[in-house]
Amino acid sequence: QWGGLVLNGRAPINACTDATATGGTVDCEKSGEGSSGLFGGATVDDTSGSITYTQVRFAGFLVNNEDELNGIAFQGVGSNTFVDYVQVHNNSDDGVEMFGGAVDLRHLVLTGNDDDSMDYTDGWRGRAQYVIVVQGASGDQGFEFDNRGGNDTANNLEPRSNPMISNFTLIGNRNGSGSNDSDQGMLIREGTAGRLFNGIVVDFGDDCIDVDQDATFARIGAASDSLEIQSVALDCVNNFDESSGDPLDLSDWFLAQPNNRASSDGDTYANTMTGSGFFSGQSGIIPGTNEIALTATDVNAMDSWFVDVDYVGAVEDANDTWYQGWTYQPQ
Repeated sequence: QWGGLVLNGRAPINACTDATATGGTVDCEKSGEGSSGLFGGATVDDTSGSITYTQVRFAGFLVNNEDELNGIAFQGVGSNTFVDYVQVHNNSDDGVEMFGGAVDLRHLVLTGNDDDSMDYTDGWRGRAQYVIVVQGASGDQGFEFDNRGGNDTANNLEPRSNPMISNFTLIGNRNGSGSNDSDQGMLIREGTAGRLFNGIVVDFGDDCIDVDQDATFARIGAASDSLEIQSVALDCVNNFDESSGDPLDLSDWFLAQPNNRASSDGDTYANTMTGSGFFSGQSGIIPGTNEIALTATDVNAMDSWFVDVDYVGAVEDANDTWYQGWTYQPQ
């Protein structure tokens, strides 16, 4: 019913309107979707202010098939921007999307969004901790992660997307009343790097995880800007989208990483999620016996920005109520 929020900053991006410009410099700028103005630059620690305890509901707008407004668009937004306790509900496109920049995010609740709940492109190199995604009937991917799409050259543009994300719970609509059976938990593609830790991905009608494009697979095991997934549990209709042209077996790689689990390939994990799911008929967001037993990765030892926790998922247990009281819960 309205356009949503757009923040334009001066932090680095890799998609330059000027084809002669170098990504991550002051000359590399881009015009935002919905004619929302220029963004991008060379100031990693740029600030666009703060957004806290905020609901964005019933927003977004389809300008055309290539130009859409999100619930919140973080366009070239820098690391000194403060984002904490934010919900995007029933948006007509993505819940939040980062277009490059280095903004950090905590305590996100993304519910009932029509397209992807959390999306990034253009070289986002920020961090996120505590992310709840609950897909509605028309939702697409829980996470859709890109470097830059188009071709092999674009896939490898610098600065490359390389966020670090920990403690996320992604719940699809398989057990809900909706009809969408083609959604995916995590679509990782177009040359992105990224480090994903301590997650739970359940009940997506298609796949829990899909990795696409050779440029993305090339980040696996890379010396820098690598793709890593650790302490993540999967339980979907299909846990992995295995394509014949993939350079490696996705399930073999995933299950060989520390503390990963999946309800297939001989693994005994199956989700035991309980409690509120924001929408009736869907799995809840409170970990059950199987989730509590999972071994977490110590991300605080890697980066002190992350709160030191010893559990997987966005919520520790029934006593962890950070998502209550300030969010809109339709059921």
